[in-house]
Amino acid sequence: MSSSSEATGGSISLGSDPASTAPCVGCPKCPVCEQDLMNPVMLQAKDELAQTQRFLEEARQQIARSEETNAQLRQEMAALKASAPAEEEQAHPAAAEEEEAKRGPEVSQLLEEARTQIDGMLTLYDRDLADRHAVALAEWLAIHKCYKLDLSCNKIGDEGVRALAAVLSCIREALYLAGNPISIEGVRILAAALPGSTLEKLDLDSLCLGDEGTRLIAAALPMMSCLKDLHLDQNQIGDELARILAATLPQCATLSELHLADNLIGDEGARAFAAALSQNSTLRVLDIAGAHSKMSADGVRALIAVLDTNSTIWTLVLPVGVLAPEEEERLKQNNRISFGYLE
Repeated sequence: MSSSSEATGGSISLGSDPASTAPCVGCPKCPVCEQDLMNPVMLQAKDELAQTQRFLEEARQQIARSEETNAQLRQEMAALKASAPAEEEQAHPAAAEEEEAKRGPEVSQLLEEARTQIDGMLTLYDRDLADRHAVALAEWLAIHKCYKLDLSCNKIGDEGVRALAAVLSCIREALYLAGNPISIEGVRILAAALPGSTLEKLDLDSLCLGDEGTRLIAAALPMMSCLKDLHLDQNQIGDELARILAATLPQCATLSELHLADNLIGDEGARAFAAALSQNSTLRVLDIAGAHSKMSADGVRALIAVLDTNSTIWTLVLPVGVLAPEEEERLKQNNRISFGYLE
């Protein structure tokens, strides 16, 4: 009667399930039983990193598909710019006036206001603007350009975002779209236009980006070589999405301010940012406060501990009321730490 070791060619069998001894490429193995020797915490971190990389790759693929949609719009806007409308207006003033009348008095007034803002800072915050206004502005921007466009708290949806995305290169420094009813389709279109833009500030507060929207924006960030200031407050961002954003920080060489207030970030997200900041030398402001924060004292302390090794961070804004009152009061003596909202 042969022993089990003879049946297996002299090797020691630990069970009948082949998967229990299946090799794992890249992990150290016990030479006898071939079981993983890597620390369980390291294994979990490795799995999370691989998952994050897959998420980012999927988002980049979605951006590439959206770029095809935007290409036609860019061509249309380029053709509009090449048609020299200013000369046509001089040659046919009656036709130009008729076209303005067709747009409606609100749009005509809006464009007249845009013409008078010679400093290139076009502020149209909370003006009840809709898609048709955004489309008209995009046509105007294709010719005139501006440095800053603030369209926060209006009623601009996907159609308006599509038109603005086609002329994003004409908005040179800052774009504010906070608080507009943009769906995930509009976010896809915008994310496809962001790579290569000259935007230094992007405000996407209160868009309810959620899971897919945040992934799309995160995938575009490393390709925005001028971006310095990003606002993603009130966007339902939890720990998983926080890990994805934290993973992009090493690739964002110019980003100096990241605002994530009033999201759903807990201790896992806080630790992900703490790990990223320990290797980051560009981010100067991180605002992760807000009433909806899920952080405990452990998460807050993990972020505070980073300040001991990272001298680049100027301002760390944390949720108020998480730490004991006396500990919070003591930490307020550090001018790099704030609790509550960033003024």
